[in-house]
Amino acid sequence: MTAPQHWYSAAVQAMGLVMYVSAARHDATPAQTQRLQEDVLPYLRSDQYRRRGDEQPALDLIHAIMGEDWVPTGDWARQLELLGRNERGERSR
Repeated sequence: MTAPQHWYSAAVQAMGLVMYVSAARHDATPAQTQRLQEDVLPYLRSDQYRRRGDEQPALDLIHAIMGEDWVPTGDWARQLELLGRNERGERSR
């Protein structure tokens, strides 16, 4: 993969995760919104995520906060699918 392709791929992956967090915030109660801010955002600012791109802990936190049965709906779900994300926020491509 060339440098521009790698940059594009990384940007699409990051955008997909940001959209998944946004979809959760859209559906969240005030208490869940506070937990997303207190638990998920610090992880996304951590070296573990920034240097290694390990998304799974963030997805696990989102599922713990929103409930295991929560999935994005409507436009959020369609846009995430276009970015190659499944309903659990994982990369599907």
